[in-house]
Order: sequence, then structure tokens, then C-alpha cells
Amino acid sequence: MRFALSLLCLSTSLLAVEINPVISDKFYREPNATFAIHPKEVLKKVDLNTASVEAAQSQIENCRLENPEAIWVFVLKGKLTIKAAPLVLGTKNFLEFAEGSSIVADEKMTAESLVKIEQGENLNLYSKSKKGGILKGNGKVGTGIIISKSSRVNIDQLHFENLSVGVKIQNEEATLIHQASSVTRCEFQKIENAVIANKINGFVALDNLFKDISATGLTVNSPNATLAGNSFNNVVKAFHFGAENAAFVRNEFITCTTAFETTAESKLAFISQNKSQGSEILVKLEGEKHTLFDNTATGKISTAANSPANHLIYKNPNLKISNEHSLIVFNPPTSKNPHKDSNILPGMGRFDLEIKGDKSADTKKWPDLSSAQKQADEARVQHPRDFIVINLKGNFAARTSEGLSMPTNSCVILDGTIFADVESPTNPPYVKGEKPTQLIEFPKEGYGAVSGGKLDANNKTLYCIRSSSGKSDHGMIEDVTMYNGARDGLYTKYRNSKSRLIVSKCNFSNNHGRALWPHVSGPVFAVENYLETSGKDGIDLDAGARYNVCIFNTSVKNKRHGIFIEEASHNNIVFGNELNGNLNSAVHVWNEEVKGNTTDNAIVANVCNGNRRGLSCGGRAADKLSSSNLYFNNECSRNTDFGIITGNKNGLNNYFSQCFVKDNKAGDIQVNDTAKPYLLNTPAQ
Repeated sequence: MRFALSLLCLSTSLLAVEINPVISDKFYREPNATFAIHPKEVLKKVDLNTASVEAAQSQIENCRLENPEAIWVFVLKGKLTIKAAPLVLGTKNFLEFAEGSSIVADEKMTAESLVKIEQGENLNLYSKSKKGGILKGNGKVGTGIIISKSSRVNIDQLHFENLSVGVKIQNEEATLIHQASSVTRCEFQKIENAVIANKINGFVALDNLFKDISATGLTVNSPNATLAGNSFNNVVKAFHFGAENAAFVRNEFITCTTAFETTAESKLAFISQNKSQGSEILVKLEGEKHTLFDNTATGKISTAANSPANHLIYKNPNLKISNEHSLIVFNPPTSKNPHKDSNILPGMGRFDLEIKGDKSADTKKWPDLSSAQKQADEARVQHPRDFIVINLKGNFAARTSEGLSMPTNSCVILDGTIFADVESPTNPPYVKGEKPTQLIEFPKEGYGAVSGGKLDANNKTLYCIRSSSGKSDHGMIEDVTMYNGARDGLYTKYRNSKSRLIVSKCNFSNNHGRALWPHVSGPVFAVENYLETSGKDGIDLDAGARYNVCIFNTSVKNKRHGIFIEEASHNNIVFGNELNGNLNSAVHVWNEEVKGNTTDNAIVANVCNGNRRGLSCGGRAADKLSSSNLYFNNECSRNTDFGIITGNKNGLNNYFSQCFVKDNKAGDIQVNDTAKPYLLNTPAQ
């Protein structure tokens, strides 16, 4: 377990729940799958000849000729010295470093690298001991490992030292996500450029250590990347990013000059919960639509003079801003941070409106929310150039189905409860075209934020919060309890596709449909929410939802899935979540009705225990697929059916790598060959 919460013992009453997870900065779990690429594989393990690289290479080629279909695990014991030619590995060649083993450069080495992989598939290079797996250069030009035009290569727990480049992964064209490669738990020391990953869809870098790097730690020009738990110590530039869609999460910068640098070609980097110590860092932003949220790192943010004004900056207390005209700095007061700063949104002043409710337990005495609506609307008219801060003090009853419609550019801070007291049936059936009902409606235009308090829809109002306007700008929902929605807790259908919505540390319980439903909308960033006992899913990424990021959520005991990715949704990142005790799957990737493909989704380092199934995927028809998704290093244990189901005939070419699976009642991994899944594990035995 990566968090201290004992999830299955939590009360189903969310009113008593506090979200206080033990924050972890390490995510990789030692895989324990008993096979490498297929349960019926032939796996052969031999000690590698270290007399010379020529002898080692001859042995590798002879083994491949002997049985070209086998997975060959070559165990390196001792030292192998590289001179004129690198050690070349091919398809289904594993290189296991024993304790004390190394590959080193001769003083007069002329080879371009120590190890080379070209046009290979399904390779693992790893050490099972922290005292093994050293790749050491001679201080001259040279690369540790070069990987080109290759698919599915994992590098784990190796040590790179005294090289020009540690690992270089290069493809000529952007790959499919089922060709993803990874670098995990490695150490890079006294290197110019530690890792370069170009055009590797779904690249993963977890829990690596970069020390004394004279140029760049991680250069990532690859889409849909997950980069978390990495530590940078005395590094000139930690991250260089030049692609689309990535999550940079819980990395640490110790005496680094530049923490993040994004290029003009980059888009949609989500940078969250990163920290620093030592010298101040620089975050240098170019490109489009990057988001910095909840970072504690100290330093400054700068942008190019011609950078578009669409980088969203929220809740980064120690990062100073320069070139503010090219940034969207959103600073609403919240229940946890009720500041008095007038600078909430660039170009606007501030007006505070306090509205008093009732503090008794008798809902009949609670004032009608319509009175708050009237005051909020008047404030908007009277203060057209101000951001409106609506402080709701006490309890209110929503006696009309519209609830509170927030004015343009406003926030609500709730210190109490809003209760649905309307004349409508309990859990009304779905009626196409029906008028939506909610307790709070986000602004139809402009910015909005809601924080604090409890929203009880009483199983009569469809949504606790609805944010469904195509004209809305960016928004934030934080520390709100949402329960008893007759349909859903939070609904975003038709929200502006260009706007971003941050949902953080909210509690969801007993909503009749989904707790959180990003649906045909702009990116939603779900961070550290608790979602339980929904009638359907904890989080449902639906109907073409794209560029959503779900990290560190706890989604338990929902009647369908913990997280559901469906209906041609794509380019979503689901990382580091606890998804336990759900009545169907922890994560289910599916396509039921939409012609197209649910694809390019990265499901990384999630805990999926005690559900019916851990991970599952599939599609309804040949034109309604879930194909080419990445499942990397997820834990799937004690599920009552299979830990992992690799797909049906319309759930094709999905990639499952570095699995931790055990004690699943029907079996750990159901490998359906008609689904043509890709599997790659460091075998436990």
C-alpha cells in the first residue's frame, strides 16, 4: 500500500471522512508476474560470457539461432568492457545484472554506446539488486544505452555514471502507446544529459535519481508521458518537455537551476505537487495550455514575450510570477485559504458579499437559496469590474430546482450545508432533454470556484454541481462534500472544450449515478478526491473526454467501476489512484456506442485491490474499439474475478507491463489471444 488509509474499513458515511493520505513520493512496485510476455512462453536463462564483448555477442546470437522464439534472459555477472563495438540486444532479449555486475567503457572506447538496441521489441534491462547494474563511461563522449526504432523496452534499477548521455530512446515517427518504454528506479550521476526520450508515446519515468547532471535530467519529446517521483540533485535543468499531454507529479528539485522548460511545440503539461529545496528554481514556459497546480517548490515562473496567455497558474504559493500578461493566474479565496488579496483574476478588482444562513439543525428554518441568488445577481450588476466573492455563512435550503446560479467571474465559499428541499420525486428516471437541476451551477461565462461546505442533493436534485456551459472559462472546486445526487455529484457535459477545471480534495458519496463525470468537456484535473458508493462510477471519463488527469484519488465501493474510460475517450492519464472494493472493475476501458476508438490512455501505478476485477478492457463492435492503451506497473490483488482481463475481440492491442498481481480468485491475468494484447514483465522467477 502506498497510502496509510485502510480503504475497505472506511465508513460509508462520507460526512465523517477526512482526506489525509500519507503523501508518497515513490510509486514503482516490484513486478511479481510469473511470466515475461505470455503464460505459454519458453523462457531460457543463461549466464553471459564476459570474457569480451565479442564473446558475449557471439553467445547472444547463437542462443537466438538455437531458439529464435524463446525469451532469452542473459545474466551479467562481473564486468564487461566495451571498446570498439557496443553490446547489441534484440527482440525478446532480457539483460539481468547480478549483484556487483557492470558494463564499463575502455579508456580508448570508440563505440557510440555501451549497449545498443535497434528495431527490437519486448526487452527488459534490469538489476534485482541496488548493488548491481552499473553502466560506466570513461568521461568522454559516449552513451550508456541507445534504443532506436524499438518498442516496449523497460529499464529498471540501473546505475549510469560518467557518460555524455545515460539513456537515449529515439523513434523516427510518433509511436502508438502500446509501444511505450520506461525508465524506473535508475540512478544517473556525473552525466551531461541523463535521459532523452523522443517520440515514445506513453513514456514513463518513475522514481529515478539524477545527481550532478551538467545539462538536462529528463528530455521528453513524447506524448502522454507520466513523470513522477523523480529526484534531481545539483542538476542544471531537470525537465525539458516538447510534446503534448504529460503529468509531472511529485518530483523533487534539490539545488536545481531550471526545474521545467517547455518548448514552443509543447501543449498540455500538468505540473502538480512538486517540491524543492536549496536554491530557487526556474519554471520556463513556452507552448500552450500548461497548468501549474499545488506546487510547493520555491522560485519563479517566466514565459516568452510572445507566449499565448493560456497557461493556468493556481495554488503555487512559493512561485513568483514574471510576464504576468502571458499567464492566467487564478487566485480565488477558498475555505482553506480565505485571503483578502484583491488580485484574484488579472484585470479585475474584488467585491465581497456575505450572506447569512441558519445554524440550526432544522432544515425548515433554513433560508431559501433564492435570496442568496438575488443578492449575488445584484452584486454582479453593481460591481461589473470586480470578481465577486460570495461567502455563504450557515445553512441554506434550495427550494427551487435551479439552485444557485453563480454570476460570471465569481466564487462561492460555503461554511455550512446546502440542502435540496424541492417538490420532486426521489431519484427521478432519466428523461432525454429534461431540464437539468442542481444545487450550484457554475458560471455560464467567465471564471468560477467553489470551496468548502456540504452539498446534499437529497436524491431529488440531479446534480450537486453542474458546469456545462460552452462559454465557461477555467474553474476550481476544492474541499467540497457532494452527496445524494439524484444523478451525479459533479457533471461537466458541454463545458467549454478549451477551459480547464480542477477538482481537488472533494468528498463524494452516495450519488445515484457517477460521483465525478467529465463528459464531452474540456480537461478536468481530479486530484486527491475521495469517491465512494456511487450508483455507477467514481470517475467516468466519457464520450470523447480527452486530456484529463486523475491522480491520487481514492475511489472505493462504487457499484460499477472505480474509474471508467469509455466512448472514444483518449489521451487521459490515470496515475497513483487507490481503487479498491468496487463492484466491477477498478479501471475499465470500453467503447459501447461511439464509432471510434478509446485509445492512447495511460493507466499507471494504480492500486486495484478487492474489486470484482482489477483492470479490464473491451469494445462492443469492430467499429467501436478500445485499442492501444497502456497499463503500467499497476497492483491488482485480491479481486474476486481476474486481476487483469486483457480484452475481448474488440479490445485489441492493449499493453500491460510490469504487473504486480496476486491472490485473485479466478486467476491473475486472463490472456485472451484474440485480443492480441502485448505483455511485458520482469519475471518474478
